[in-house]
Amino acid sequence: MSKAAEVMEQLGGVEVSRNKAPFYHSKLERLAARAGIKTPRAYVIPDNAPNACAVGLSRDDTAVGVTTGLLSNLDEHEIEAVLAHEIGHIQKGHSIEKTKVAMKALVISSAAGFGGHMIATSDLDFTPGDDDSDDLLSTVLKIGFGVAAAAAGSAVASSVLTSASFRSEFEADESGGILAGKPWALASALERIQKLTQVGEKKYVPEVSQLFIISPAYLNHQTHPPTSERIKRLQEFKAKLPEMVHLPTIYCSSCGEKTDADGRYCYWCGCDLGT
Repeated sequence: MSKAAEVMEQLGGVEVSRNKAPFYHSKLERLAARAGIKTPRAYVIPDNAPNACAVGLSRDDTAVGVTTGLLSNLDEHEIEAVLAHEIGHIQKGHSIEKTKVAMKALVISSAAGFGGHMIATSDLDFTPGDDDSDDLLSTVLKIGFGVAAAAAGSAVASSVLTSASFRSEFEADESGGILAGKPWALASALERIQKLTQVGEKKYVPEVSQLFIISPAYLNHQTHPPTSERIKRLQEFKAKLPEMVHLPTIYCSSCGEKTDADGRYCYWCGCDLGT
């Protein structure tokens, strides 16, 4: 099993075929083609809260996951914009970095928690003037050192997550806006996701939250920039987009739709416009 598949399964994701999710697959394929990357595997995560993530430890082994809540609460334009954001993470190499950071943070937190537990339950004497190493003061001190060790490890993990996530989210928002050509749809999606994250059934540890497009509401760790700031930047970016992306308007010979294409693939059906 691939590493990306392993991570997705740990998140509760189920891989879906093109037959079961044609819209999902066609958008992933088109966006990946525009980004110049291999199409990631498609997963659906059973969760009422709308959210999405991209994972992988190499550019040839990646996966995108969307929750059932995202598919049922967002419109097609918003879903496409979210997928473009996740493809942006893969294109920029964020998915590799974020997956590694999550694994590193989990190791740090686990080691700190284990170390704290070992200190709190050890026979170490923190009151050397007393012959009884199990007296009340020594026990209190041991528990205190154990809690401090665990808290310090969590703080380090949180700082690692924050420094990586803030930068990558802004970059993926911009890349997603270019790839889908709909920064307004991504701004709308972020606002909607922000409002609905509290209804989720699944609970993720903070070290995993930075994989998602928006950190679940119940987590105190600020692994993402403020959603309001991201929306503001996308609105400003929208005004600049026509100057940055020049997409010709043509008609697709396969589906007949007028499409703003990159000159290679139809916006609607994903077919190769050169054939």
